[in-house]
Amino acid sequence: MAAPTYAQIMAELADWEANPNKRYITGPRLISLMKQYLNHLTNNGAYDPGTFMQQVVGVIGDFPNRFSSLSTTLYVNQATGNDNNTGTAAAPLKSLTRVSQIVNEKFQRVTVFVIGNYTLSENVGFNVEELYIQMQANCSFTFAKRVYQGGFVGETNFCVMFIGRSICLAGTGSSNIIVENNAGYSSGDLYTWKDNQGVIKAGYNNRLSFYETTVVFCVFNTIQIGNNASLVTGMKGLNYLDEKPRFTVDFQYINSYQQGTNSFINPFARRGIFRKSILFNNSAAWKTVADQTELNLETGTYALRLLLSTSGNGGSIFAGVFSGVFSWYGDVAGDSNSTPAEITLHSMAHNLNSKTIRLRTINTPNGVPQRIEALLNETLSSACLLQFSFTKLD
Repeated sequence: MAAPTYAQIMAELADWEANPNKRYITGPRLISLMKQYLNHLTNNGAYDPGTFMQQVVGVIGDFPNRFSSLSTTLYVNQATGNDNNTGTAAAPLKSLTRVSQIVNEKFQRVTVFVIGNYTLSENVGFNVEELYIQMQANCSFTFAKRVYQGGFVGETNFCVMFIGRSICLAGTGSSNIIVENNAGYSSGDLYTWKDNQGVIKAGYNNRLSFYETTVVFCVFNTIQIGNNASLVTGMKGLNYLDEKPRFTVDFQYINSYQQGTNSFINPFARRGIFRKSILFNNSAAWKTVADQTELNLETGTYALRLLLSTSGNGGSIFAGVFSGVFSWYGDVAGDSNSTPAEITLHSMAHNLNSKTIRLRTINTPNGVPQRIEALLNETLSSACLLQFSFTKLD
């Protein structure tokens, strides 16, 4: 293979410098070209101090300075910061809006340390590959409510709009996420309202995205989702590949969730969670888990994990883990009959006591939303919490 020329290296460097969003591709390629060029000079006895210093060391010597712009760390203090500051720990910024103005389309990885409590009272957009927001101990990140008039009339919450590969909100175990109650939908297009409900939106409004964005919440004491609020939604717009929002949601080390009336965690996610308290007071009776108005799942096939303990509700299951695979049709069906399809979930637990749980989907007639039901073969004295984690397989 012919060695690259100096002109090729400089052209690659120019491409790297002009296109920040491609640097995760062009950076390694540029380093490889420089190594090939150096080896060519050495192996062919073409080492000339002037040429070497000017053409190779000069490029390599300048590269770390340019490469350092791939990541940055900024500090924000809403109470005492100033958006004219430099964003260091000693001179923090005041707002995430100012952070976005500094970093968008300039950095690959951005870390933001939020000092003290923070209330988001304006929409803010980020266009970076990776965004990491770290909260302090015993502090809360609050998404304030707002009045909305557009495709619908009503209330929603201010949000972080993100286009990139991953956004992570991290606490310290005593930090909290709070999404304020809002009055919800009043009139207009209900689906537009749902689109605008997420306080984290995986993609800018009406922009095509080639990413499958991952949204991560980790190490929080409480995630509190108020009435009529949603935690994460996909972008309002189409994905170039399959005309669906493409995002997944992960939760790691969350002590508790609090959900208000008509609230959602992650509607239309390809990976996420769904939580529901159900009273199984008859071991032979199927109970409704949710219909499509609550689940908001795309059409497809899903792997499912269910965490369930009934030992505190008059039952005998302790730390039960159940799993299975099911299919779902996300649109309104036109069946003339109500058609159930049933599976028994595979189970392991600290203590199962021969208890099983079965799920079935109901393909409902006459435009009624599809639903999922569950059957547990024990009788409980109080409602137990079912936490479903799901991943779309196709």
